[in-house]
Amino acid sequence: METTALTMFNQTVKYEQEYIWLKPVCDFFKINYENQTRKIKNDPILANQSTKKSNSLMFGDKYPRILLTKKGFIRWVQLSPSGG
Repeated sequence: METTALTMFNQTVKYEQEYIWLKPVCDFFKINYENQTRKIKNDPILANQSTKKSNSLMFGDKYPRILLTKKGFIRWVQLSPSGG
């Protein structure tokens, strides 16, 4: 069971240096990515803890997507139940 949970975590949470990609997590949990980007832009702490980059290897295009710091990711998780 622990191996399955670790595999799921590794397939869902994608890192780039100290940042975590938001889109794979949203896709996995079937959370609307666009709504989450608005939430992040409207929250002063999340806006400060995020950046945008593209990754054609991961997503197959050059469209910039949001990444969060670990601190920002934890805040986003804490806020998600209230309007995810």
